[in-house]
Amino acid sequence: MPVRVRLREDEPVAGLLKRLQEEQAALVDHHHLGLSEVQRQAGSRDLFDTTMVFESYPLDASTWESPAEGLKLVGVAGTDATHYPLALSVIPGARLTLRLGYRTDAFAPAEAELYLARLDRLLQNMAAQPDLPTATVDFLSPEERYRLLAEFGGYGAMPA
Repeated sequence: MPVRVRLREDEPVAGLLKRLQEEQAALVDHHHLGLSEVQRQAGSRDLFDTTMVFESYPLDASTWESPAEGLKLVGVAGTDATHYPLALSVIPGARLTLRLGYRTDAFAPAEAELYLARLDRLLQNMAAQPDLPTATVDFLSPEERYRLLAEFGGYGAMPA
């Protein structure tokens, strides 16, 4: 389901995440509509062009270790394709894994990597400083910030 998030500039990151979890939990009974039904009810075919999926398949990896009739699973991996311009997959595990799929007719590889780097930076900063006001959480690299300030803020040469 498309999710609309109301951001409050002064709300701490931890407060935003708690509020978002509570709001989404209250809506869980309404998460049963398929995409075609959502589009039909909204009267539009192009509601969004980006998806995010949290892959939480119930999987017991220990069953891969026990040979069944001499068989063993090794090197299990999955791939997926997307028909959306951007598709983010979040895969839980010992470490959270982010996978960004994209259509090459919509984004160049460097552009998609830049978006993923920004998201990684945003999540790292949110985890490191959950009490920061939401509006101040940083996601730009120093080079990106300098470029924005230099082009739009009147800064001079980038410091060495």
